[in-house]
Amino acid sequence: RRTVLDERLARHAESQGVTLVEGANVTDPILDPSGRICGVRTSDGTEYSAPVVVAADGNSSRLGLAMGLHKRDDRPMGVAVRAYYRSALSDSRNLESWLELWDGAPQKSDLLPGYGWAFPEGDGTVNIGLGMLDSSAAFGRTDYRSLMKRWLSHLPAEWTLDEEHREGPIRGAALPMAFNRQPHYRDGLLLVGDAGGMVNPFN
Repeated sequence: RRTVLDERLARHAESQGVTLVEGANVTDPILDPSGRICGVRTSDGTEYSAPVVVAADGNSSRLGLAMGLHKRDDRPMGVAVRAYYRSALSDSRNLESWLELWDGAPQKSDLLPGYGWAFPEGDGTVNIGLGMLDSSAAFGRTDYRSLMKRWLSHLPAEWTLDEEHREGPIRGAALPMAFNRQPHYRDGLLLVGDAGGMVNPFN
């Protein structure tokens, strides 16, 4: 899970001598006279300097926008929702994926938009979710959480993918794809992750 992985990465970085600042909200880039970014300013007025600033600030990338790096409309965009369920699928050695989502028996019910997955966590839970690309006619006009519940209600009961076995809410996020914000490096700013649209549209 990201909550576990991110924590481990942060603590490992600290153990290697990195100074980790938590709870800081970056609001502005700091520019030198040539217009190159040389640091950032947080909401409490604190300033941090660096020879290269890494923007890992997500799909909206406030730093990217502040430096004039905008999204490309000719690149695919997706959306996904997911939740964790206590399920026997957790012990599977394989991930499950669905390129077709059916509202009942395959070929005998309504074909739903999107694609689905089940990622075993090995801790008694499984990460279940579905996604959709903006090439779908249903993109932006669908209640994705309701769609997910509708799909899951027709999967095998022994998988226990129901409200009783769900841990936490169904969460959603945009999936910026195919390097939809470029260039990834300019004037001292390096875009990584969703800030640089690094989701692979093929998987």
